[in-house]
Amino acid sequence: MYALLIGALLAVFAVISWQVAVAGPLLAADLAARDAAAGLTSGNGTLRALAEAGADLGGGGAAGAVLAVGASAAAWRARSWRPLLVASLAVVAVPAVVLPLKEAFGRLGPDGLPLYGYAGYYPSGHTLTAVVAYGTTALLCAHRFPVGGPVAATLLSLCTGLGLVLRGYHWATDVVASVALGGIVLCLLAALPGRTPRGAGPGPSRPAQPDTHATPGPEQAGRGAVSGR
Repeated sequence: MYALLIGALLAVFAVISWQVAVAGPLLAADLAARDAAAGLTSGNGTLRALAEAGADLGGGGAAGAVLAVGASAAAWRARSWRPLLVASLAVVAVPAVVLPLKEAFGRLGPDGLPLYGYAGYYPSGHTLTAVVAYGTTALLCAHRFPVGGPVAATLLSLCTGLGLVLRGYHWATDVVASVALGGIVLCLLAALPGRTPRGAGPGPSRPAQPDTHATPGPEQAGRGAVSGR
């Protein structure tokens, strides 16, 4: 299951990366999304504020705090350091994935300028941070919040991506590519060995107990033997 999902996400990322590298026709959607976002937010201060708040959800402060609290709570409940180790892997994975790609593509932003302090805009670091941090928190808390956790992680990640596009901080393809990358990271984390089993397995076999039933008397002989179950 994880292999198929990772393959599909890799295909999405590969297609977008190819289009970004060759300035393909898919980038026309980026221009349309940028212009539409500017038209929506130019005279709407409320929408701009909401978009800004959504974009901030992908910052290391907000996303990192949620992951730290979720991992600590999971570790406390499980009486194990493993949730903290998984969270640490998630934290390390984001820069390890996004920084080399930014360097390789060196993409300019929607305003036509380079990203200050980084090599490029592609892919979106804020989006990847949101998907990995909130998604990992949902994985670690899956037994306690099997539905609410994934739903909350999805909504928070969507708010981050939409906020980044509406505020003109990223191209739409930057965001979509990071969602694909984040999904791959989450699949790899979910497939790690040593996950807590959902249910107890079969117990150890017990030695056969001697038959303590009395020998049937004459009045039971005609009823046939009684099988013990």
